[in-house]
Amino acid sequence: MLIVGLFTKYFLILMLLEGVIVGFIDAPSYKRQGMNNSFKKARVAGICFIVIGFLLYFIRMRLQ
Repeated sequence: MLIVGLFTKYFLILMLLEGVIVGFIDAPSYKRQGMNNSFKKARVAGICFIVIGFLLYFIRMRLQ
């Protein structure tokens, strides 16, 4: 329970920003450079950061 308590609004914002930067800003630059494998991995990682951030935040809200 103590670890879930760390996921505040600030942590959610950090995870969302990180996910957007990795998935939607860095990923297209990899595609332009012909690094398709890195493009796919960056896109998946960015989307996962966003989803995990929301999930942890909502779990925290439910446990309060």
